[in-house]
Amino acid sequence: MRPFAAVAHGYRAVLDPVERQVIASIVAEVVELLGATLDTVVPDPDEADPDGFDRDEAGQLARAVAPPSATVPDDTAVLRLLPDASRDDPAVSEEFRRLTEGDLRDAKVRRLVAFWRLLQAGGGAAGDRLDLARDDASDLAAALTDVRLVLADRLGLSDDDQVEALYTELERDEPDRPTDPETVEDAQRRRFLGSVYTLLTYLQESLLTAMLRDLPRDRPRDRPGVGG
Repeated sequence: MRPFAAVAHGYRAVLDPVERQVIASIVAEVVELLGATLDTVVPDPDEADPDGFDRDEAGQLARAVAPPSATVPDDTAVLRLLPDASRDDPAVSEEFRRLTEGDLRDAKVRRLVAFWRLLQAGGGAAGDRLDLARDDASDLAAALTDVRLVLADRLGLSDDDQVEALYTELERDEPDRPTDPETVEDAQRRRFLGSVYTLLTYLQESLLTAMLRDLPRDRPRDRPGVGG
């Protein structure tokens, strides 16, 4: 992988085909967590608008598959994506969710599908480049945040100390090797998800850094935390 850097038209990163495939599959899973699927929000290539993804159509479909009533999600990963507005006043939180959740799901699905399409656009003459227009950079940064939030939940990460501990764990040349088959599978899954989380963190950090370089020099530059 080569991280995002500014180019004439916007920003560019490079991902190899395996990295693209892995990230795209996880993005698709996050879309499904939000109540949509790529089958419903991505038009058939033979019927799609020649200028690209029909965002209005995707929004309508995303709303159509959203839950009929805005209830607190059972899945803790979805709750990170669609958090309560208030921890102290359940009535306020419920009303806020009822009024805003459909639009919030819609916006997140739009951004995630755009990210998925960007990952699918590589290959051919473009090689493994991810070419991003400057106007689309904020949406991609937000989509990366959502994917990282889900991965952080699956990895049990809730603060920066736990994130740093994960990085240390992944850097070990000889990771702990459990003997129980089920434990081995869990350890392998954690290492896999942790590696993807790290890759996406690096990708997001490079994009934010490139974006910030377009702003006045006195703006602060912070590394993304657990989910942002």
